[in-house]
Amino acid sequence: MAKYEYNYFDKHRNPILPGYLVQVDGCSEPDKVYLTEENRLGTDATSKSWLKAGKAYPCMMGIYPFEGTVQGEDMIVDYCEVIYSEVKVLESSESL
Repeated sequence: MAKYEYNYFDKHRNPILPGYLVQVDGCSEPDKVYLTEENRLGTDATSKSWLKAGKAYPCMMGIYPFEGTVQGEDMIVDYCEVIYSEVKVLESSESL
């Protein structure tokens, strides 16, 4: 894993990285994961309705950094789960 403030994991202990989509508990739509200037991961703080209406651009209002349980260099973010990562999972019949 790249070196961020922490190694981030969702509630199922799947790694969270920038560019992934996560489903935050209580939210109806998934959120993209961003990297802050402080090397923390989080989600866009900009209103989704403003984004859809073209009144704002992603991260215009900043990034909400993830909060969670810290265990050494790891942070468990137990209020979200990864629903999409850019890493392709190969089926057993596929090869590299």
